[in-house]
Amino acid sequence: MSRGRRWTNRQQGDFLLRLGRLMEQGYSLPKAISILKLHQNRWMQDGLHRVYDCLKRGYALHEALANENFSQRCARVFGAV
Repeated sequence: MSRGRRWTNRQQGDFLLRLGRLMEQGYSLPKAISILKLHQNRWMQDGLHRVYDCLKRGYALHEALANENFSQRCARVFGAV
């Protein structure tokens, strides 16, 4: 579960749009997350690290994002794509 600060809806949307764009360009999900992590605040980087860890343990992306308190709508929309 996420600790500390929460992503705003705008931050969630921006992150998911950028993630989708990188994946459309051929980057794998782990590589795209790694690239985006470089351009985030420290607390966001920590959250993305936890998302990546959840993915390595077999969670779906929408589940990993939900663990970071992403809105269910954002997490599910991206997970359905």
